[in-house]
Amino acid sequence: MIHAVTGMDTGEVLVLELQGMVLAVVQVIIQVLQPVLVVREVQVVMEVIMTIAAKMFPFIQVSPTATTIVWEIRLPRILAAILVGAALSVAGASFQGTFKNPLVSPDILGVSAGAGFGAAIAILTVGNPLATQVSAFVWGLIAVSLTYLVSRAIKTSQVLVLVLGGMVLEPFLTL
Repeated sequence: MIHAVTGMDTGEVLVLELQGMVLAVVQVIIQVLQPVLVVREVQVVMEVIMTIAAKMFPFIQVSPTATTIVWEIRLPRILAAILVGAALSVAGASFQGTFKNPLVSPDILGVSAGAGFGAAIAILTVGNPLATQVSAFVWGLIAVSLTYLVSRAIKTSQVLVLVLGGMVLEPFLTL
């Protein structure tokens, strides 16, 4: 069958389109890896690529050290960064949607002050990093809850009272 625009066989057009997509993917990979592709670091980059490829193609031999570094150190950190970034974007979008303001920040509801207060308390009392994170999260939630309760108690413009409640709560948590 002949393609209407190019006048070529449709099979040839599909092959050309596939080649174009492959070239585009290769170009994106090169652009992403360009800062890393210095002469002395090419071996490290190739070892990382080979380690990733070894999971898909078991006949590729890689060192156990490289496998441990890529799959047990780097990959969990990359996934954690993606999850944290997604969580921060959802939190920011919810703040922006609540206040209908693209420049809103967590300081408005007292979240930052509450989380800082909780982290400081945990650092001074427990000293455990996990306890510090949990305490910061819990105190951030407590601060938002108090701000929300203040805004619900006063029956006027709820968004304005929510902002003012956060501003009033913040000094108490930033000793």
